[in-house]
Amino acid sequence: MNFKTALSIAALLFFYSCGDVPRDNPYDPGYESRVQPCTSAPTIASLNPTSGSSNGGYTVTITGTNLSSISSVTFGEVQAVVTSRSSTQAIAIAPSHQAGTVTVTVDSTCGSSSLADSFTYIP
Repeated sequence: MNFKTALSIAALLFFYSCGDVPRDNPYDPGYESRVQPCTSAPTIASLNPTSGSSNGGYTVTITGTNLSSISSVTFGEVQAVVTSRSSTQAIAIAPSHQAGTVTVTVDSTCGSSSLADSFTYIP
């Protein structure tokens, strides 16, 4: 066995040992235990702050449930950068947006949740 073959085998063994990597073969006896099913969709209870400059760039704390698995946060139609998440809280950087009130939405593989007219951009 040469070095490339050994390296390839080591990489494959590492890749397939990761518990959250679904396998292509659902007939594999351990397949179901390695695939992480959705349990509950996220919910948004509140935002802090609820308003800010239309320039964006400041942090907004989103409080709710099942937020650890969110994949995106949008303010209106503009995607925010999520800097941290836990089951009950997510921190996002508000994107720039024209002045006005927008709906904030969180998305995950389990579903999405919106808080209508919950954030106001001030000129």
